[in-house]
Amino acid sequence: ELIQVKSTQASLNINHSPVGEILVAKGFFGQKFSNKTIELSVVTNSDYSNNAKSLAALNGVKLLSRDFLIDKLSENHITMRTILKKENERLEKIEQLISC
Repeated sequence: ELIQVKSTQASLNINHSPVGEILVAKGFFGQKFSNKTIELSVVTNSDYSNNAKSLAALNGVKLLSRDFLIDKLSENHITMRTILKKENERLEKIEQLISC
């Protein structure tokens, strides 16, 4: 399973653009990982416009709130320290690949 997430930070309701962007990404990753199931989600600190909700519903895109993400991170005991550690590990792997 491959989960593709688009995050957006805004003070106003989110329009359909982030949903469209993640649908384009699905096309790209769908070709690259054709043997995987791809789950699409958009997360924001704001709310979604009716157009965004309609487009997401038509295409199976999950619309998530900032509060949902915070709750899930908390439930799984994931802290900023954990995220930064994993990100540093990821960057080190990339660095090793580049230097070879």
